[in-house]
Amino acid sequence: MVLGFRWSGWSPESQVLFMKNERKPKPGLAYNALRLREHEFQVAWASRDLDKCVEVLEKVLVLNPRSTNAYFQLARVYGLRYQHDDAIRVLDEAVRRSPKEQRVLALAEAGKTAKEFFDPSVAAEFLKRAVEAAAASRGRHALDDLADAKLALAEHFRFTRCKAEAAELVEQVLEDLPHDKSARLLWCKLNESDVENCLDELNDLMDGAEGEFRVKVAYQLGKMRDKAGDFAGAMEALIEAKQPMMGVRDALVSNRIKVRAQLSDFIREFDRKKLDEWNAAAGGLGEPKRIALLGGHPRSGTTLLEQSLDAHSDAVSIEETENFSVCFYCKVMKGLPARASIVDAMDACEPENLVSYRQGYLDAAERCLQEKVGDRLLIDKNPSLTFLAPSFLRLFPEAKLLVMLRDPRDVVLSCFMQAFFPPDLVTGNFLTLTDAAAEVNHLLMAWAELREHLQETLCEIRYEDLVSDLKGNVKRSLGFLGLGWSDDVVNFDKHAGQRVVRSPSADAVTEKVHRKAAGRWENYQDYLGPAIEVLSPSLKALGYA
Repeated sequence: MVLGFRWSGWSPESQVLFMKNERKPKPGLAYNALRLREHEFQVAWASRDLDKCVEVLEKVLVLNPRSTNAYFQLARVYGLRYQHDDAIRVLDEAVRRSPKEQRVLALAEAGKTAKEFFDPSVAAEFLKRAVEAAAASRGRHALDDLADAKLALAEHFRFTRCKAEAAELVEQVLEDLPHDKSARLLWCKLNESDVENCLDELNDLMDGAEGEFRVKVAYQLGKMRDKAGDFAGAMEALIEAKQPMMGVRDALVSNRIKVRAQLSDFIREFDRKKLDEWNAAAGGLGEPKRIALLGGHPRSGTTLLEQSLDAHSDAVSIEETENFSVCFYCKVMKGLPARASIVDAMDACEPENLVSYRQGYLDAAERCLQEKVGDRLLIDKNPSLTFLAPSFLRLFPEAKLLVMLRDPRDVVLSCFMQAFFPPDLVTGNFLTLTDAAAEVNHLLMAWAELREHLQETLCEIRYEDLVSDLKGNVKRSLGFLGLGWSDDVVNFDKHAGQRVVRSPSADAVTEKVHRKAAGRWENYQDYLGPAIEVLSPSLKALGYA
């Protein structure tokens, strides 16, 4: 079982080998073989067996060479392995095989697929090609297709913080189609400083909005009302945004509870004695590496600290990759029952296998970075690994653990306010404030127990302290990591502006540090009463009571 690893944009709905408009083989031997391969692919993906994923998808394409979605899935797997040349080759083949009348759609889908890669230039290239193909089209829906292609590219530019380019594309669409609702919504996202006009625009868009679009508008409306100080209105909009997803809430929460139970088992079985045993056997793992895990519950300020540390010339960070899962954890847990002992699985790792896993992880990090790490400190910023920190130390006993803490009430509110759509195994627990509180409280109480066994390798930084005294707390972090002082780390906003930040905090970390988000929960006290009661144990355990 995977304990909260990010799904990299994949959902159960996306893990199918046919697009809705794709011609499927007629029932028979070939059809049954494809259904079997689809099942094999889903099993392989669940265990992050990427070699098996490639093998199965290649068999699918032999059976049905017209399955463009299988090409897209294969490209995703190559992208997850940072084999961008192979991914581009496969995406080009998917586009080539698409019907001529669907060429723009195929290029846009290729760009959407490539957005999951860690090289944003790949997505930009396909999305630009989609715009060019749409501009050359003379079909009945040519103008709408061109607008959709431009907006897809504009959204990508917004993600990569090329806001001038994004704004220009949005203006072009609005010039041709002044009432285009998607363009108007994207205009609001690009002009959040213009609060009054954004609110007028969003309120107008909400009138008659339906389905997924209504969800997106409601989330943005909640964000803008919060900016305007209308906290009751913000909460109303957020609840409205989540309403269409409540039908899947029970199943997602139930499944997440099972995952949390496995985490509890892991922490009960782990202690300092076990860590000492692993460390004693670490001599056969080769030369120690300079490596650190930067964690903390999501929405606790990990991105802020990461961007600061990454600005140091003797450090380099990777952000929320699947490397640990793919290169180590899922290999070790493969084939074991759902409630198998993680500690026992870690115990069973032979030194020669650990050496191979370590090298595989480090190679993946360099492919992700597209550069050599060399003698620099490698920082893996990955909140989802915080509660598997002992497993990380099994792979790298020499690693340092740097963990962000934040007032659990602010964590719950921040998780609740994020526009997670569609919800997944983790974000499905943020559809109500009490569900979010239960998730946050469980994980933070797990951390409160776990940290007692990790003291020598651990440094905790409180978000509230970091935003009050950036220099002092970054200096403390650098000292713990064995790094000297550099003025670059407090001017990180310029550095962050040159990087692609995949976290929802991307915009915030390109601003100067402020305290606006500290104590934000107080604006919503009227709604947080039951959630605060659920959080009572972690508030006390972490010193926030």
